[in-house]
Amino acid sequence: GVDHVIAYSCQATNGDTYYVFVNADSKRRKIRVDQDFRGATILVDADEAGITPVSKVSGVRVAAKALTIDPLTVVILQNKALTVETVD
Repeated sequence: GVDHVIAYSCQATNGDTYYVFVNADSKRRKIRVDQDFRGATILVDADEAGITPVSKVSGVRVAAKALTIDPLTVVILQNKALTVETVD
């Protein structure tokens, strides 16, 4: 069968990482991932998009190692860069 899911990531110059998931299928899809996105900021979901977090998450369920995305839905997650401070 043909897979109708696209997933990719990109890193901003400030170190933040954005993860884009597109479910272009007519059915809900569960995507297994190798990291936990439960703490990520959701910027785009089934009915909201912007540079600030969505007000109420819709069209996606985030679990420890998987995302379940509704049909014809795009999801963008943001993970902030870690700030590391050295102490003498």
